[in-house]
Amino acid sequence: MGKAPKYVSAAYLAERTSLTARWFTRQACEGNIPGAVQPIGPGGAWRFDEDQFWRWWQSKERQPWYPRIGREGRDAGRAVPSARGDDAENLLERLLGLSPKN
Repeated sequence: MGKAPKYVSAAYLAERTSLTARWFTRQACEGNIPGAVQPIGPGGAWRFDEDQFWRWWQSKERQPWYPRIGREGRDAGRAVPSARGDDAENLLERLLGLSPKN
């Protein structure tokens, strides 16, 4: 007989990774994490089969994370420059359709 799965919370996973419990909950809602269940039904807390989760986690190719500027914008998914310096100002002007200062 096989070992019974151990279910853990999103907070437990967040403590052991560089992500937040909210990220895990969102991914579970979207069906992206195998072994994620809501034992008490819709609206209840998500639980994750720990063995399935870690197999999935280790199989994922890690890509650098870049913040997005809107979901549909032309710069969505691209790296955003630091808020310091001219790069951030130029990006804002470009996004707003303004011509750069002379």
